Amino acid sequence: SVLLAYEINPNLTERDVEPLLSNYTSKRRLPASKVVECVSSITVVTREELCSPSRVKRVVLARQIAMFLIRKLLGEEFSYKQIAYLFNRKDHTTVIHAIRRITMELDRGNEEVLRIVRQVTAALGAQ
Repeated sequence: SVLLAYEINPNLTERDVEPLLSNYTSKRRLPASKVVECVSSITVVTREELCSPSRVKRVVLARQIAMFLIRKLLGEEFSYKQIAYLFNRKDHTTVIHAIRRITMELDRGNEEVLRIVRQVTAALGAQ
């Protein structure tokens, strides 16, 4: 996989991850449910938990990564409001916050977030 060919680098930023994600744009007609399913599987957080109001750290992180990846992989195909609806959220600002947070974590070189993003993207590319 293209993603797994890179070493984890604490100086890796979202700009470095962006070209890796560009291979998985909405041209593939990837269903958002596949992204959610893949994040659920890799993070061991159930789909029900992802869509629940839970604020447990592992659930919040998985949910935010799923929101980030849906927006990055599917582009404009899904609006912030539609993504919020997928996760039973009342407001599109929750999605905006999630995308900003994951972007910030990638820019900081958060290895856990980078690992999950890489694994999900690689798994989706294999399907």
